[in-house]
Amino acid sequence: MSLESFIWILWSAWILQGVFCLYNIRAYPRLMRSQIASLNGSESPRQPAAVIVPIKGVTNLTEAFLEGLLQQDYPEYRIFFCFESDDDPAAQLLREELHLSRDETRHAPADGDAASGLEEVLLIAAGHATDCGQKVFNQIAAMRLIDENDQLIVFADADMLCSSDWLTRLTGPLNCETHQLSGAYRWFVPEDDKASTLFASVINASVATLGGQNRYHILWGGSMALTRAAYDKLDVPELFTGSLNDDLHLTRAARRAGMGSTYVRSLLIPTPISFTWASFTEFTRRQYFQIRHYMPKFYVAAIIGPSLYTIGWFSSAAAGLCGYSAAWIPWIIVNLFIDQPRAILRMRVVNTLFDTPHLERIKKTRLVEHLGTPLWMTVHALLAISALFMGKVCWAGITYRVFDRKKVEILSRADRETV
Repeated sequence: MSLESFIWILWSAWILQGVFCLYNIRAYPRLMRSQIASLNGSESPRQPAAVIVPIKGVTNLTEAFLEGLLQQDYPEYRIFFCFESDDDPAAQLLREELHLSRDETRHAPADGDAASGLEEVLLIAAGHATDCGQKVFNQIAAMRLIDENDQLIVFADADMLCSSDWLTRLTGPLNCETHQLSGAYRWFVPEDDKASTLFASVINASVATLGGQNRYHILWGGSMALTRAAYDKLDVPELFTGSLNDDLHLTRAARRAGMGSTYVRSLLIPTPISFTWASFTEFTRRQYFQIRHYMPKFYVAAIIGPSLYTIGWFSSAAAGLCGYSAAWIPWIIVNLFIDQPRAILRMRVVNTLFDTPHLERIKKTRLVEHLGTPLWMTVHALLAISALFMGKVCWAGITYRVFDRKKVEILSRADRETV
């Protein structure tokens, strides 16, 4: 095979990838409307839910998150807040908000004090993890308090903004009995105009709008739910034991068990962000480090996607500038007839799902979406590839080494050395 033939195969693959992404985002609204119609047409009762929320520290989002979670329009649910220590600022804030003393761990809302369906709030101090991720250690401690009445098990992160119908929409496919697991995804809403923040928002959006086919769906730990039958069959507490990760591990186990999972496309959850390049790099590499260990096939795909775009764009531009005029054909096709429609269609999804304040902040990304695709794709590719060379990962002040999916070593904590 000649070099020219190889290059044209590469450029053809680049174009086909772009067509696939364009098709995905174009199909997104149709699939979303179909899903909404299916769920709204059901008269299935909403089953009692246990909502498990690992939480650490307090941010400018914490109080708004708590307000939204405590006011869910859902007939019967309990909330389990789990944290490492009673000394955590999050634990102190929760006790203030719920009017609990340091020795109290249970809050039962009075009439009119919270949403009518909120039965109780439990606070769980899990202690220090020793051989797994602190987040899953906290979750396991909360799962010990689940009882026979909890028919849906829900996991949520505390760094998002949830509307009053979040729980109803997330558990809709489970209550309708169309699937055994369901999940949503976040949409990064820029809080500033820094390039690092805008790039993070666009890269995250490119992942969020890939959520089309259920067979490719990966659960996101910030909003995921499963039926009690699936929870028991998978033995989730045992599944999480020894693991760093919750969502990827659960996704993999559910697939191997033949359980159906679905993406609630209308539930793109606004998550305000402000990143420096350093914090964005650390965050993204940590995500890909976990994907590499817990879903390696998807990690390979995550490298190929942005890398193919980057190589295709720069090689065609370089060839064109060097006098090979035919190279401008794939370059023009991708830049004008794929990237621009994709950016427009993605903004239409945003216009449908977000209110004005969030929408105005998301619109800050339009220049990066329309004109910066080669740049953010290159950044995306480099960050994904760099996770190959990570031997350890730092998460929430704790440094871990992962040997396999069920074997984790804690190397150090921010407050003290452990190894």
